[in-house]
Amino acid sequence: MNPANEGLTDARYSIRQDKPKERGLRELKEQVSEIQKLALQYPPGAKGDKRGTLEFALSNVMPCGFVAHTRGWALLGVFLAHDSYTAGPMLEIRSDSEAWETLYLDWKARWKAAHEQRSKRMRSA
Repeated sequence: MNPANEGLTDARYSIRQDKPKERGLRELKEQVSEIQKLALQYPPGAKGDKRGTLEFALSNVMPCGFVAHTRGWALLGVFLAHDSYTAGPMLEIRSDSEAWETLYLDWKARWKAAHEQRSKRMRSA
């Protein structure tokens, strides 16, 4: 989630019982930094490049899950804001399953919508 969204971080860390807001926010920023480092190691390649890439975006909504996916599988962790995804169920979904097709279409629609919203904001700014 976006650590720069103060309203969101206040809402998330105000209900957590396991750590103070300052610690949670520090850990969140560290996690984002680590993901950014990984994304720099695996940037989108030239058209036709078959290497893997890491694309990520920071969310401005309360987190309720963790998703990591490749072309072959997805790992989903479900958690509530007052706990960790490690305490919730972890689901691994193969790319040849019906669940994968549903998730793929959902992710595709969400990324498209996010890019469209970003473009609208850029045009209106």
